[in-house]
Amino acid sequence: MRPRTHIFAVAIEDYQDTSFQSVVYAEQDAQSFVEAWQKLGVNSDDCKLLTSDEATVGCIHSELRYVLSKVGPDDRFVMFLAGHINSLQGSCLILAHETRQNTIEISSLALIELLNEIRKIKCDQVFGVQSFQEFSYKERIAKSFPHYQFCQGFY
Repeated sequence: MRPRTHIFAVAIEDYQDTSFQSVVYAEQDAQSFVEAWQKLGVNSDDCKLLTSDEATVGCIHSELRYVLSKVGPDDRFVMFLAGHINSLQGSCLILAHETRQNTIEISSLALIELLNEIRKIKCDQVFGVQSFQEFSYKERIAKSFPHYQFCQGFY
């Protein structure tokens, strides 16, 4: 059986809490990213894109687990993340659509939790693209997940 590529893309451009600035072009970038992979032959059934109001903490966790459940040992997994990120007590937090300024620690996603889910799969080809407005966590990710290859950009 031919190895497959699985794409998981999350782009949060607008937040329920309007004190967070919009991340202009986040959704367009994610959509273009997914479409580019599809043009390279990736089946649309192997692509999951969550944008703004779909990108809640619960939905991101459940959809990531579903996508990862389909990844085989010879497959490739690619994750694209765009939006706001925050650092709180040494943790890298991805702000979800419903994140509130006054409850960031309980209404966001810890990046390490997502990486730990990815770590469970038996696949050596794991790639990520992060495009956050605020911070770079390249060194922290590289230490905790050595097979995670990624590029990054900033808005």
